[in-house]
Amino acid sequence: MLENLYQSAYNAYRGTSFSPEKRATQTIKDYEEQLVSDLNEIAAAPAEIKEQYKQRFIKFFSAWLSSRSRIVSPMISGPSNFPTHRMKKYGNWEDNAYKRFSEFREKALTGIKKQIERDKPQEQKTEEAWKGIEKEILRTAGIIAAIDNGTERGLARPLFVSSLTGFIKRIAANGQTEHVKRSIELIRQINSTGKPIITEKNSIFSLIETAQAAEETKQDRINRENKSFNFEGGEVVINYQADRIQIFFTNRPTSEELTAWKAKGLNSFNWSPSNKAWQRKITTNAIWATEKMLGIALK
Repeated sequence: MLENLYQSAYNAYRGTSFSPEKRATQTIKDYEEQLVSDLNEIAAAPAEIKEQYKQRFIKFFSAWLSSRSRIVSPMISGPSNFPTHRMKKYGNWEDNAYKRFSEFREKALTGIKKQIERDKPQEQKTEEAWKGIEKEILRTAGIIAAIDNGTERGLARPLFVSSLTGFIKRIAANGQTEHVKRSIELIRQINSTGKPIITEKNSIFSLIETAQAAEETKQDRINRENKSFNFEGGEVVINYQADRIQIFFTNRPTSEELTAWKAKGLNSFNWSPSNKAWQRKITTNAIWATEKMLGIALK
């Protein structure tokens, strides 16, 4: 896929290596493998997205090779009248080109993976989430059973029981009713094979109603109309569908302004490249922090 860049790779090393042919061949091989690996990571993405990623990878990779071709080593050119200052400048250019290449890969792959996740059918998301929950329940249940039969010594059984029940309670609080039902069924199935890992008197066996109530609350929040509030220099949006408080700046803050905003509390928010906004989960503390930082009331 990158064979057409061999000459660029050769030029990138002819001023710094006694074997530019070998270095060029190895570089092309290494980055072809990297590109193939990247494409495998986003295999579920639409074909046009993968092709776009491939072309941008080649563009940034080519730009890095081009910037490197300016660099000459004194061991190749000889030390006499060597332009040290100029080579230092070219070295900085090459560093920056490689940094842009690396940042492109990181941001692009992260964004595509998030989009793949968003585009999955809800049934698939639910089943994948259950597989993770099931794995954790079986892992902890195995430890509790090992403590009971004496193959695990020196471990405190109540701590593992508490960990497992706390795990299921968090699932219920998140409104994952179906997962709570399946968790209870799985634990009862495990209990039927020997000493119960958690007795029926435990409160987790009555968590279905808690999960249903949380699910209804979550759905009510999703159905609410978003709210927006202006402040000097931007807008705050309470995005109920995304479950995020989002801060949009009218103009991109300078580095000094951004530092000042972070000192006021923006550092508790995360930057979302896809939304072009600083955001965090909607909570009472998040609303309070936003009001304090911006000096406005979110009501």
